[in-house]
Amino acid sequence: MIVDTNYSQALIELSDYLKAHPQELDFVQKRIDKIMKARHQYLVLANQLLDVMESEPENAQKKLEIIAQLETVEKNPTEEQLQFIRQAKFAAQFTYYRAQFRKILDESVLLVDKGEYSQAVTGIQKGFDMYRQEFYEDNPKSVTDRVTQTVNKINSECKEYSGIQDRLRNSFNALMNAIKAGNYRDASTAYNSFYKEMANFARLRNAVQSDANSLRDTFVSLQRRNPELTEASYLPFIFRFTLGLDSTDNSGIIGAMDAQFTKYLEALKPEVYETVSKNKLITIDSSNVATVKQNELPLDKWQNISNFSNLGVNINSMYGLVNFNDKKDRKFENYVKSMNYAKTAASTVNQSYDILNKYQQINETLKTIKQPENAVEGIRSKDSYANQMLDCAKQYDNCASQALALLQAQWFTGYAKDAEASADVFEYNLIDTHYSTVNKALYDACNSASQLQWKNTASYFASAATEITEYYQNEYKKAEEMLANHLPKEASELIAKTEKELNADAATLIQCRDTLLKSTIDKSSFTREENVVVDSVAKMNGFKTNSIQTAAKCNQEILLSQRALNEAELRYNQALTAFKKGDYTAARKNIEISSSKYKESFDHQESESIRSDADKKLLALGQQINDAENKLIVAEVRQLKTKAKSEYYNGNFEKSESLLAQAKSRWAVTNGEEEDEEIKSLQALVETALSMKTGRVIPPTAPLYPEMSQILSIAHQYFDEGSAMIKKGNKQEGVSLLNQAKKKLQEVQLVYPLNQEASLMTLRIDQLIDPESFNEMFEQKVNAAKENYKIAERAQQSYADLLDLYEINPKYPGLSSLIYNVKLELGLVQKPVDNSSLVKSQQLYREALAIFNSSGSDQTKLRNALARLDEAIALNGNNDQAVLLKDRVQIALGGRASVVLSSADEAKYQKAIQELQKNNIVEAYALVEQLLQTPANRRSAKVLDLQKKVKALL
Repeated sequence: MIVDTNYSQALIELSDYLKAHPQELDFVQKRIDKIMKARHQYLVLANQLLDVMESEPENAQKKLEIIAQLETVEKNPTEEQLQFIRQAKFAAQFTYYRAQFRKILDESVLLVDKGEYSQAVTGIQKGFDMYRQEFYEDNPKSVTDRVTQTVNKINSECKEYSGIQDRLRNSFNALMNAIKAGNYRDASTAYNSFYKEMANFARLRNAVQSDANSLRDTFVSLQRRNPELTEASYLPFIFRFTLGLDSTDNSGIIGAMDAQFTKYLEALKPEVYETVSKNKLITIDSSNVATVKQNELPLDKWQNISNFSNLGVNINSMYGLVNFNDKKDRKFENYVKSMNYAKTAASTVNQSYDILNKYQQINETLKTIKQPENAVEGIRSKDSYANQMLDCAKQYDNCASQALALLQAQWFTGYAKDAEASADVFEYNLIDTHYSTVNKALYDACNSASQLQWKNTASYFASAATEITEYYQNEYKKAEEMLANHLPKEASELIAKTEKELNADAATLIQCRDTLLKSTIDKSSFTREENVVVDSVAKMNGFKTNSIQTAAKCNQEILLSQRALNEAELRYNQALTAFKKGDYTAARKNIEISSSKYKESFDHQESESIRSDADKKLLALGQQINDAENKLIVAEVRQLKTKAKSEYYNGNFEKSESLLAQAKSRWAVTNGEEEDEEIKSLQALVETALSMKTGRVIPPTAPLYPEMSQILSIAHQYFDEGSAMIKKGNKQEGVSLLNQAKKKLQEVQLVYPLNQEASLMTLRIDQLIDPESFNEMFEQKVNAAKENYKIAERAQQSYADLLDLYEINPKYPGLSSLIYNVKLELGLVQKPVDNSSLVKSQQLYREALAIFNSSGSDQTKLRNALARLDEAIALNGNNDQAVLLKDRVQIALGGRASVVLSSADEAKYQKAIQELQKNNIVEAYALVEQLLQTPANRRSAKVLDLQKKVKALL
């Protein structure tokens, strides 16, 4: 037992032995002394341990050596001893193992820093036996077996990890060299090998991590059952050796593995960036954007950029193979963003090249588009020149928008900001410059081309719009002119035809307007043209409105024209019916109304054909009416002339004048202003006769009749009183009264010098005052009249004086004979026809008869015959043969008056009436003179009547 250091049991056995063998006291004492000496050694070691703990607290190894000796001193130490040893050992072990743990980890970190990752892992494995004995002593076999299995697995995985180092290193170097060489094919192959090794590496690493976590889970479970279980034990040490410490970079087996994993990837990533960023790209800017060829584009460079940037992303994605989130050893936090940026640029630049190709294609297309000479036709059809231009402009717009979108893309602009703000974001000067330059050049070129194309299109639109609006303006102006020229039907047809075209062209212009208004391009270069197009639409709408109004006016004019035409035809038929019935007055009235209605119809709607037909039939019917009525008028006028002649020679001058006026009026019905020589001669005789009586008597209708009557009454009163005084012998007073009467008579004679009453009373006054002087004066007056009656200016005065003298003294010698001679001279009595006149008159008749018989309808011969007959009748008013033949000639000549005017002259006549009513005398006179240029109009009673009225106002 002593040998086994089971001292307590040995002392019990010695005590029992001594009791049984007292004699063996020395023997027992000797054994006891040996035991006590051994136990004293325990005290020495215990004191020594205390001294070391006091003087060398960090010397855990020395403490553990002493404790080991203490544990061998006695097999069954006391509880106090055991407690002391246990506490001392725990404290010493903890201090020692902790130091060893730190040392092993630090050594492994140094190895990791040197790149000796496998050696670091092997060194760490040496610490796996710390607290191992205590763990196995303190835990059941089921736990210790499971832990043993897990630890063995970790050791096996670490061994496998060491075995892959050469393959891992070689695959890394192969990939690194291929990347540096810029050979993507080799790099791709090397990447596949590298990935395979790294995936295997990651598998081992993840397995080790999983095993370590399993050990940690076991510790947690044990600690849950035994709360006194501390970190200073086997499991915490071993899973910390495996997982490493959070406070120490690259510590533990996992730390070493992760450091190697990260080191490889982080070493490859910048090389990939260098390879991507060093690709040289040609410059595409404003100088060559229109000419650079597709085969000159750096597509291979961009493919290389895309490939390597994708490779960079793949390399970085290997981090996904391992189960850790620690990124502290990664130098390029924004690496994926940088690689994706280059990758995106490589894929997006193809869009730029597509835009470039499209831009150049549009340029070529524009060269093939030919501008038509007619701008209007250039905008009308769907495939018109304008639409082709516009399509090119829109394509330019689209290209510019696409280029601008590429320039403003968030991935591009955002990356530039990120690169400027953070050093972790790679810069791609060559890529950025090329990308921005080509898109800026495309944007500027397309925008400029679009701007020019839009300007040209707007200019073309404006030109076409101007032509279109001018065309319709002219067409509607023509329609309005037609309407003003009384052609509403033609104007309506033109409007209907134009309106169909206008609707289509208006729609086209609206499309042109909307195209320009909806354009989002800068319009400053074609604002004027845009305004022209906008205004043209407004004008077209105005044309539509005006055309509706004009068309309505046309329809109204056509309706009014037709209404007037219908009435004109009705009145013509009525005139024709009246003519056939011999009702010439009704015929004349209706034919006048018909003419007026035709004129009214033509005022609304001109028609050459209808006008020509109307003129022909109206003039023809008018002539028929005139000729038929002329036969009656010739006979009627003959009767009136005969009666007038008879009344004249009977001294009934007023009655003769009235009959001649009737004859002249009736004659004018069919002969107008063409005078009848007989009427003219008779009127001259009547006028002379009446002139002899003018002023002899004051008619009651005279304005001064009341005043003159009163004066004559006073004169009579003075005369009667004076005459009475003289008869009474009071001559002086009677003469005075007679002189007063004479003064009153002179007042009358100042106004009416030929007044018979005043003249006779004056002669009687002179006779009463001085009879002898009166007789001398009487003779002088007779002689003066005899001298003066043949002088035209004095004939009326002479004739009046002779009549007054005859009233005073009808028996005066030769006075009656003188008065008869004066009457013969003045034509107041019919002269006897001498024989030569009779012969000459008869000769003229025969000549006229011969001419008439051979004349037929020859107007010249008939007029020649008429002239001879007028002369024959003038020579012998009683030549009845001449009178009868004249009537026949005048019937043969027919009525020479114009019953109706032509429609054109009727319009001119109405215009003259209007001008006269507006007091435009000169204009009215000019129109009348124009009417009189036509011979037939010179025989129109109404035209001649209008002429008189106008001349009277001039």
